[in-house]
Formats: sequence, C-alpha cells, structure tokens
Amino acid sequence: MKKALLSFSVLALITVFAACKKNNPAPATTASVMFVHGCAAGSTPINVDAKANNTAVINGSNKAFLQNSGYQAITAGSAVPMSFSVTGLSQLSSGTENLTVGGHYSAFAGGTILAPTFIFTSDDLTAPSSGNVKIRLVNLSTDTLHINADAQSTAFATGVNSGQVSSFMEIAAGSYTIKAGDPANIGSVVILGTGAQQLVAGKIYTVMLTGTLTGLGTSGLTLTLITNQ
Repeated sequence: MKKALLSFSVLALITVFAACKKNNPAPATTASVMFVHGCAAGSTPINVDAKANNTAVINGSNKAFLQNSGYQAITAGSAVPMSFSVTGLSQLSSGTENLTVGGHYSAFAGGTILAPTFIFTSDDLTAPSSGNVKIRLVNLSTDTLHINADAQSTAFATGVNSGQVSSFMEIAAGSYTIKAGDPANIGSVVILGTGAQQLVAGKIYTVMLTGTLTGLGTSGLTLTLITNQ
C-alpha cells in the first residue's frame, strides 16, 4: 500500500489563512461555527454554499475549495441542521448537530464529490500558554490511512483516521516543516512539498488533509493550514 507522507510550505502547497476575527459580540442565543470546504473534485474544483437552520451562512456562499467562512453566529439549539451544497446545484453533505450558546465549532465538507462527507467538531479557542500555539489535524480524506502529523520532530497528532479530528496540542511557536503521513505504509513515500511554515505565538491552527492517494489535480492528497484564531 502506498504511504502518504505530506509536507507543506508557503511556496510548495496551498496554505490558507482564514483568521477568526473578533468583531461585534455575537447575539446571546448563538454559537460560532466555521464552515470549511474540503471536498475534492478532480481537475475542476467545485464551489459550495453552506447553510445552517435552513438559512444561508454569512460569508458561506460560493466558497472555493480549501476556503472557509470564518466563524459565524448561528442560532444555538439541539438538532441544528447544517449542510453544504454545490453552488447553484443539489446538496452535497449535511449533518444535524447540537450547538451550545457561546460554543465554537467547525463544520467540514470532506471526502470527494463522488463520496462526500460531513465532519463536525467543537473548537477549544482558549488561548495557548505564553510563547506557544495550539494545533490539530483533521483528516477529510476517504482513504484508509492512519495519519500522524509532526511539526519538525514534535508530534501533534497520532493515528487520525478518515473523518476524525485530533485534539488541539500546544507546541512552541516558531518556524516548522509540517508533515503528515501513515507510518504503517513505509514502502513508498510521496513528498508533496518541503520548507518552513511560521507558527505565530498565541495563534490556533488546524491542519487539514484533503483528497485521496489516487486523486488527480486538486483531488490528490493535500495539506492546508487554517488559522482558527
């Protein structure tokens, strides 16, 4: 089986910084949800629209592959319907989730256009310790890979299967080469990029794995960095 070993840099791979900026206080009945487009679609990427409570999400329409809405105020409650649709076309993936007032969450459109998935997770946006960052991995690939992720020699995620999200881990801020792969499949190594990525003290990051081993173009395995806050 082919091993997926990925590394990314500003120059070699797509790196998306979509910061969660604190604007006006959210209404008292809402939670904050970020909608992320990570559904791969071959040589012609699709754009998606996000909805929550059957209403279009602010800054969630016509989002390009690997882009996101930033955190948006969504009316909290039990069994909140959320969905992604191909822009102007039919629904792609959806979920029904419980949102707590004041909570923070991320919703991901994952998989591929032929096998789409919906991944939802709560986000711990408490600040890291002084001089540190918080970082995690979300595996949106449908491959049966068990992904480990490292910042240089510091492991921050281990054994993350398809559709799973690791917990945030604190590491020291600094310049890192970030890599992800399945150590059980060491026979064939695919290196998609090299170089350093600057992780800024006080920030919170998500590393997102999209695509598949057999995918072509933008459907190939790709790492993308999102700045949560």
